[in-house]
Amino acid sequence: MQYKKWYFQAYSQFSFGADIKNTVLNSYMDSYDRGGDDWARRGLADLSEYTFWQQPGDGAAGVDFPAMYPQSPTLGAFYGFRDNQTLWIESGDYWKVNNASIGYTFDQNDNFMKNIGLSRLRIYGAMLNPYQWQRSKKVVDASMVDAKGHTYGNGYPQARTITIGIDTKF
Repeated sequence: MQYKKWYFQAYSQFSFGADIKNTVLNSYMDSYDRGGDDWARRGLADLSEYTFWQQPGDGAAGVDFPAMYPQSPTLGAFYGFRDNQTLWIESGDYWKVNNASIGYTFDQNDNFMKNIGLSRLRIYGAMLNPYQWQRSKKVVDASMVDAKGHTYGNGYPQARTITIGIDTKF
């Protein structure tokens, strides 16, 4: 968008209606379930943010997991947190502003431009990753998934970067 000597531009991306799989949490919870100490060597998750069924009907009330150590009649105590189930499906809805910039271009006919010998002067500011909204609060970044919708958590968070600049021509 441009208004007189000011301009504003932004780039955005979004996804609505897609499901994603929280493979990061799945992998962690599955290591609790299988025994051994792999979960302790990889670091302890803060499980206080998740809820576990305490009594019948808790699942209908929005509780996250059936139990800390779920049991299956056919599989026994193991594999309750296996990856091939809908327990790990999250909403992949998000809207992200990747970058935005604003600037002002001075008129080359201004007296001070002529006095210092400039034919162009523009000042601007830009910001990378200024805003992201996502429906799921359980994944770090709903936009960072593979082609199958798996969140692997193997990338860095998107940094917010601010740039201020001057564009001149003599």
